[in-house]
Amino acid sequence: MFDHPSVMRFSGPLAVHAPGLWATLLQQGYKDRSANELLRVAAHLSRWLKATRLQARDLTEDRLGEFVALRDPPPRLHAARRPSGTRT
Repeated sequence: MFDHPSVMRFSGPLAVHAPGLWATLLQQGYKDRSANELLRVAAHLSRWLKATRLQARDLTEDRLGEFVALRDPPPRLHAARRPSGTRT
């Protein structure tokens, strides 16, 4: 089951970007499952920003490193299947 951004628990400073992120991921060819997982990561990041009283403009490489360190294990992304005989 996949959560459309309108029903996903998405709060915090990035919440206004959820529908656009979903649409962009699908336009770029992400499968629903992968797009859903990436949206969940973005929702978690947005809640973390809210909890730490930060805004999107406060995101730096170091701050993102702090957030990534909290995510254990990292999210599993499902790659699109490649036709047989192709290389990555």
